[in-house]
Amino acid sequence: MICTAAGLLVTFSLMAPPAEIEGLTDRAFQQAAALAAPSVVRIDTVGGRELLEPGMVSSGATTGLVVSADGYLVSSAFHLVSKPSSILVTLADGRRLAASEIATDRQRMITLLKVDAERLPTPMVAPKDSYRVGQWAIALGRTFDAESPSVSVGIVSALKRVWGKAIQTDAKISPVNYGGPLIDIEGRVLGVLVPLSPHESGDTAGVEWYDSGIGFAVPLVDILNVVDRLKTGEDLLPGLLGVTFKGKDLIRGEPVIDRIRFGSPAEMSGMKSGDRITAVDGEPVTRLAELKHILGGKYAGESLRFEIVRDDEPLSMDLTLAGELPPYTPAFLGILPSRNPADTGATIRFVWPDSPAAAAGLKPKDVIERIQDVDVATVAELGDQLERVRIDASAKLRVRRGDKTAEFTITLAAPPSQLPADIPAQAPFGIQDRPDGLKTGHLTETLPGHDREYWMYVPETYRPNQPVSLVVFLHPSLNSLEQGALAAWRTECEHRGILLLTP
Repeated sequence: MICTAAGLLVTFSLMAPPAEIEGLTDRAFQQAAALAAPSVVRIDTVGGRELLEPGMVSSGATTGLVVSADGYLVSSAFHLVSKPSSILVTLADGRRLAASEIATDRQRMITLLKVDAERLPTPMVAPKDSYRVGQWAIALGRTFDAESPSVSVGIVSALKRVWGKAIQTDAKISPVNYGGPLIDIEGRVLGVLVPLSPHESGDTAGVEWYDSGIGFAVPLVDILNVVDRLKTGEDLLPGLLGVTFKGKDLIRGEPVIDRIRFGSPAEMSGMKSGDRITAVDGEPVTRLAELKHILGGKYAGESLRFEIVRDDEPLSMDLTLAGELPPYTPAFLGILPSRNPADTGATIRFVWPDSPAAAAGLKPKDVIERIQDVDVATVAELGDQLERVRIDASAKLRVRRGDKTAEFTITLAAPPSQLPADIPAQAPFGIQDRPDGLKTGHLTETLPGHDREYWMYVPETYRPNQPVSLVVFLHPSLNSLEQGALAAWRTECEHRGILLLTP
């Protein structure tokens, strides 16, 4: 028995010579692999999309694990996102069977497959209370040699990684053993190997870490808990709350809500900006990382109780996580702000025709100082507040026009499908009236007192009372390169307030 080999290794470690200890260790690994091997299968795919991302190809054989004697097995979703036309499974006894894809757990990136077979060998399952950081961990794959699995030995590096979803190991993990088991020294399956990333999500997240000494396995206990749901043929989706937080530091940031997505579970439960989440289903929360650990393994459709504090008053809210959120469409006010900062507020340089702003009477050079009882000092702050207002909802604005201020209540609209025919250029140093007779654009002039011509480009945004940059273009004497220089510089001249001179 493998436990006997492990026991011998411990018992004789102080008295046996190094060569004998090494032999006992190797035998323990071999016996552990032999116990799990009958449930490890090879998976080949035919057809489908090979190129998933630039430089990222999903092809070749991979590994799977039997989880039910009546023909159900699991593998990493990575090799199946290409939507192969055929999936072939080679069992440990050499039989080759066609498999059908049943459903995918998109929270943990595990796919359930089905072959037409009975009385398949299933593995022993390691209970979660047996997991220990530092214990032996053996990664198995069945790709190159169908008769025996490949073996990579390491340890359990950490538990509850990737926001509580995975075991971390330093055993060498690569696409060939994705979907295979990570087993302990007794041959029990700890988890199923998958590419995962704590920073990203998606079909290929974490693949770049293969063979790096950083690998992940989803606990088999967690997979078995949802197998019956996957058997119904419905994918399991990550549960979404629909909020963003004011703090961006996951480690030290507090779980104080900043924005709430319209139509999200958070909005429907009554959560508001400024609420502080203090507990989820009775589990205390003080930092964003703790909240993400709790929500990281939750599925769409799961119901949770949130404890929050609002204006020093504790509240409880029940909600059900969603699988997807309604698409966000920004509300439309109908102005283009000046890129140049005002002393305070956001200066309007253009009002869209037939927009909510035009209907309310806003004008160029007006300065928006306040919206929805929130002072705005910059264009970015105005945009942030507008993004919190629904389409067809009213926004209260305080506007400075000259030395007077006025209040406006404007009903925001959906964004238009077309741009106005004519949008004036932005004056790079502020908004000033254009003097009468000011020449701008592509000009050809003659030097005073000479017959020598030169050409220049003066941006439409030029104002004589503002400083500008001057670029002098020295061209060959017989070729002014006029059209090429003009094509290359016109946009930069308008954007940056540059005068282009070609003597």
